Amino acid sequence: MPRHHKLKNVALVIGVMLAVTCLAPCEQKLPTAEEQSLARIEKRIEAAYDLWCSKPEESREAYDATIRQIFESLSEDEIRLVAQNIGFECERVAYRMWARFDPSGALRAVRAFEDKNADEIKLAGTGLEGGPGEAMQEYVFEMYLGAIEGWSEVDPKVAWESFKDRKGSLSNSLVIDDFVCAFYRVLCEHLAKVDPDRAFNELISFRSDDYEEMIVASMLGGYLRSAPRGRDWRKEVNQLLEREWRHGWWLHSEIRTALMGRWLQDDAEAAERWFLESDIEGLNWSYRDDQKDRKIRNGLGSAAGYWAARDLPGAWRWMKSYNGLKRKGFGAAVLHGADVFLTKRDAYFVAGGGVRASLLAQAAKLPEELGREACIAMLQDAEPNAEYLDPVIEQNRSSEQDGADQPAAAPESKPQTESEVRPQ
Repeated sequence: MPRHHKLKNVALVIGVMLAVTCLAPCEQKLPTAEEQSLARIEKRIEAAYDLWCSKPEESREAYDATIRQIFESLSEDEIRLVAQNIGFECERVAYRMWARFDPSGALRAVRAFEDKNADEIKLAGTGLEGGPGEAMQEYVFEMYLGAIEGWSEVDPKVAWESFKDRKGSLSNSLVIDDFVCAFYRVLCEHLAKVDPDRAFNELISFRSDDYEEMIVASMLGGYLRSAPRGRDWRKEVNQLLEREWRHGWWLHSEIRTALMGRWLQDDAEAAERWFLESDIEGLNWSYRDDQKDRKIRNGLGSAAGYWAARDLPGAWRWMKSYNGLKRKGFGAAVLHGADVFLTKRDAYFVAGGGVRASLLAQAAKLPEELGREACIAMLQDAEPNAEYLDPVIEQNRSSEQDGADQPAAAPESKPQTESEVRPQ
């Protein structure tokens, strides 16, 4: 082909391309106002997420607080828009904010999303942990939990009445395990804010053919997060223990950590006395031990942590008044108890990171004369693991290591006085 023909063809192609380019803007769909609004909000959320990821020492609470501030600045229409289009670790707060003004709409949206992704959710438990099925199930859980939180915050009594007898039927894919137990925990927590007597009566009278102890323990955990100070803790713990439970250890764990933590905060002397006299092995692992310090350390370490998450100065005054409580196992128990109070889910394993950071931030504000450095050292040295939860391991540790803390008293030796055990 002659060269001038080639040049002519090239010029023709370029001309066509230029014409298409000029016409393209007229044919392209411009972003709608909703899309523009969504993009702006998404950038704000991404910036908050990136900032949190760049500062691993920051607790999750700081990120959550930033996200809440973003959502509080949005209109109702924008909240609906974001909830249905953006995940980014904010689905829970999105549906929580939506349910505050439209609970029925928020729950319908979650249910529709769940039904749409039912096939993927069915994969949960069929493969490796953390697969797409588990991820989608967790995503749906966070959406449901957010909606229930928002509803129960603004109308706790109606939310409770609407859900309490469903036994998990709110969701098609979330069975009655730690997921649905968390729903009951949140509902009871907000009910206790407005009517603590009713909240306790609801949990003490709750009956279910399946997972009764798990649900009651979760309800108790929610109640204890919100119940006011000055409750008759002795009466309530006795009422809980009077019922016959098939698997009482679920409840014993919540009593040993959360209820005893609340009781210690209100009246440490009465709580200690009741606990030390208790012969329920599932509740007091060390009730046969003749060393008071060891009983307190092994039995009430997590209760002290629960108290510390609510009031570190008060809890630390109590903790440091005992001899021999500096062992790392006690620090781990403290982290666990604080985690029970601070955690977003009952089932989270003790990770220690955000919980430790939260407690350390409080410890840094303690007066020097209260033993600030000693408190910080205990929290920094604590090993966040679950070994202390095993009474056999704990008893073995005690017998092997307590010689270094304080020598075991011989049977014929003079018993320690109260002032020796607990110096003023």
